[in-house]
Formats: sequence, structure tokens, C-alpha cells
Amino acid sequence: MKEFQGQLEKEKAKLEERLKNLIAPEGVLNELPDFGGEVSDESIEADQIEEIGNVLALKQILEENLKNIDEALERIKNGTYGICRRCQKEIELKRLRVEPAATLCSKCVKKIEKLD
Repeated sequence: MKEFQGQLEKEKAKLEERLKNLIAPEGVLNELPDFGGEVSDESIEADQIEEIGNVLALKQILEENLKNIDEALERIKNGTYGICRRCQKEIELKRLRVEPAATLCSKCVKKIEKLD
């Protein structure tokens, strides 16, 4: 359990650092040109909009990963870490080593993927 807790805590620190170093979307959004007036260089504005979209998408992914890690750390505290949320069986160690925040065992993941 300590192995996974340490791994999760390291990953959490990395994610928090990446989030901290992202360009704050609010600041980027405040720098948007006024689209109501004449446009002198549309490609720059399009590039700015694309960059904002990329930053926001990355921020969302990092925040979701951070949430999953926090939930996994909470499961460690509760004593429910490594238990599949779907079938209540143990999640394979091999799977946890690859994805320490996993909430489903490999069998349940495969069943869900077949439904999609």
C-alpha cells in the first residue's frame, strides 16, 4: 500500500506543479482582442483562440487526473483502495502499478469497453 501511496503522492505533486505553471486562462482571456472592431490580422486572433482552447483543455485534463489521485489517496485512508467499484473484487496489482488511481479491475474495464 505504501508503494502506491508514494507513487500517487509523487504524481500529485507533478500535476500540481504543471497546473501552477500553466498560463492562467483568465489572464489569457483578458488579453483577447476586441472582436467588435476591425480585424487587422485574423490569423493572430485565431492563433490566440486556439492557444486558449489548448490551455483550457490541458487544465481540465490535469484537474481531472488530480481529482482521481486525491480520490485514490482517500481510498487508501479508508481501506478501500484496490477494490473494484463495480464487482467489489481486488484490482490486479499489475493494473495498479500501471494506473495507481484505477477504480475498476481489468475484467470490468473490458466489460464496459464491450458496451461502447
